[in-house]
Amino acid sequence: IKFYKLEINNDDNFEKKAISNNLRIGIAWAGNPNYPMDKYRSIPFKTFSTILKVKNVEFYNLSNNHDENINSAVKNYEHFFDLGKKTFYEIAQSMKNLDIVVSVDTSIIHLAGLLDVKSILLLNHNADWRWFNDDKKTVWYPSVEIIKQKTFNSWDNVFYELKEKIEKLTYK
Repeated sequence: IKFYKLEINNDDNFEKKAISNNLRIGIAWAGNPNYPMDKYRSIPFKTFSTILKVKNVEFYNLSNNHDENINSAVKNYEHFFDLGKKTFYEIAQSMKNLDIVVSVDTSIIHLAGLLDVKSILLLNHNADWRWFNDDKKTVWYPSVEIIKQKTFNSWDNVFYELKEKIEKLTYK
């Protein structure tokens, strides 16, 4: 399969928002709640709490459909910034300034793959056919790594592995 990379300009204002030389990670935890299988591919925001506590990391919300409960929860994290209200094009520009994107199976991971942004797909056990049966890589996007559930509807192994990967990146 031939890979086509989408070219887009960086968000010039993004650099001004950065606090320091921290690792910059964009996260998208939810897809479309009207999609019947969304309850299996989306992840409750509270599940991300383990990685949101990792030191020397700035997190950027890329999900655009979060509710007021999440808005109040993110206030507990000093280095968490909301990009979810931006247009899809603006999110694409911002992604080019991130070190890594972590997303469930949504348009965000496809966009990151097309932009050739280093990404991690958090994949449910019974994933959509597009991801085949591979639990590490995808034929569609060379820059996307997969962490897949080992047990149906349990994100434990996924977040254990994700936290290890993020911590390794912060020590480089």
